[in-house]
Amino acid sequence: MAENIGGSDLFASGGHRWVWEPLHVPAKVVGAVGLQGDARTRLRIASRAGRIVGTLRAASDAALTTLEAAIEALAAAGEDVAAEDDAGRTMTHLVVESYRPTGLRQYAANGTIVQVDYVVQVRNLLGRFE
Repeated sequence: MAENIGGSDLFASGGHRWVWEPLHVPAKVVGAVGLQGDARTRLRIASRAGRIVGTLRAASDAALTTLEAAIEALAAAGEDVAAEDDAGRTMTHLVVESYRPTGLRQYAANGTIVQVDYVVQVRNLLGRFE
């Protein structure tokens, strides 16, 4: 299977990379007076935050707007979908949280290519890869 989010490879038009934050598992530490040592327990399964950083490229403004609208629709839906990142790691519960262009649209000298840099915030709800 190739890299995708919900079955669509929305980021294939330009260079990009997935960046995952370290997994933080919340825990509670309990100690008692008169006893040596303490106990530690996991509170819950933690999600893992990440982002996709790259450049979207298209042949026209309209085509680029269509790509951006598809990514924004995933964020607006807030649904968890299956995905595979650029390193081939798969996950079954990924949520696209936001899409943000990080600059202005840039045009090639001949006017046939338009591109924009972006950051997409994502969250792996299970915190692990399958």
